[in-house]
Amino acid sequence: MNLIKGLACGAVIVLLSSNGTIASAKKKPPPSPAPALPEDYKVMVEQVIKATVRDPSSATIEYRSEPYKMHCHKEVYRTPARTEVWMVDVWVNGTNAYGGFTGFQPMSATVRDRDGEIYYQAYTKGGGGSLTQFGLCKRS
Repeated sequence: MNLIKGLACGAVIVLLSSNGTIASAKKKPPPSPAPALPEDYKVMVEQVIKATVRDPSSATIEYRSEPYKMHCHKEVYRTPARTEVWMVDVWVNGTNAYGGFTGFQPMSATVRDRDGEIYYQAYTKGGGGSLTQFGLCKRS
């Protein structure tokens, strides 16, 4: 029991700074906010997704969830601060090189503000692909 009391007292002493106040961890600044999601975001997402598939005219896109916000590290988009983006997950079916349909595959697109313009970017895996896989962006 004395050992537990001693450890607790030691922890309190470590948290006190030289002037007697409790030391606080440095807080990260809030991310730059995501732009308002445009009403025609589906049109823009479809354009950017179709630009990445083999046969855009055969592509069928299904929206199976609502867009959601993600916070990304500043290095992801080369911005001075963390960035908040909209992530739109879609399912895409299109033809392959042999003319057969591939079946619905998950894809994602981000919607973000870049120098005052709404900017769209596609990812080949659903849920943000490598952005979430490597911990670069996290769902808000």
